[in-house]
Amino acid sequence: MYNYKIHSAKKNSFVIKFYLYSMIALSTKSLPNDVLCKFPEIECIDFIETETIIEKFEPNTLDETIAHNYIVTSKNALPFIENAKYKGNFFVVGNSTQIALESKGKSVILHANYGHELYEKLKDNPEKFYFLSGNKVAFPFHEKLPNCERIEVYKTRLTPKKVEKTYDVLFFFSPSAVISYTSVQNIPSKTTIFALGNTTAQAILNLGTYNVHIPKKPTLHSLLETYETWKKA
Repeated sequence: MYNYKIHSAKKNSFVIKFYLYSMIALSTKSLPNDVLCKFPEIECIDFIETETIIEKFEPNTLDETIAHNYIVTSKNALPFIENAKYKGNFFVVGNSTQIALESKGKSVILHANYGHELYEKLKDNPEKFYFLSGNKVAFPFHEKLPNCERIEVYKTRLTPKKVEKTYDVLFFFSPSAVISYTSVQNIPSKTTIFALGNTTAQAILNLGTYNVHIPKKPTLHSLLETYETWKKA
C-alpha cells in the first residue's frame, strides 16, 4: 500500500521510487519467475515440502484397470496419479488442480473452490469414492461421505526457518505453512497477511488479531490481484 499523492511526478520521482521499493513481502512458498518479475518486492522461502508416496498398496486395494471415482484436493496428488495410471472420474477442489489433471488427460467431472462446497455436491451420491489425500487433511471427505475411502498418496513435511527480516506483508497458502512459520517466530501484529483461502486465514486468526486479506477465489492469480488492489489503495 502506497500512501502518497503525485503532485509533480518530476519533482517527487526519487521519493516515490524509494517508497515503492521500501516495502518487502515474503511468500511462504516459491512463486513463478514471472510473478517475481512483476512484484520485485516479494521474496520466497519454502516453509513446507511434499513427498509423493510411490510404493504400491497391498494387492487388490484398488484395481487400476477399472474406472473409479476419485476426489483430489491438491496438485500434490498428481505425481502419484500419473505413476499409478489411475483412470476414471475426478472430482476436484481448486482451479489449479483441475487444470493440472485435465492437462494430463484426466476427466474432471466436478470442480469446487473449497472442500465443503464439493462435499455439498457429492453428499447425496451413493457411488464409491476414493479420496487421494496427503497426510494432512483440510476437509475429511472419507468421514463425511457414506461410501468414501481415503488413500494417502503424499506427505507434507514442515520446514520451519527463522527469518532475519521484518516483512511488511506475508503470503500463506496452507494451514501447514502457518504452523511451520509460527513454530519458530511470531507474526508482528502490524503485518498485513494474504491467505489463499478461508481455512488458511482461520489458521492465522487462531493465533491472534491480524489484518488478513482473502481473494475471491483460492487461486494464485486471484490472490495476487487482491494484493495488487491493496497496494494501490
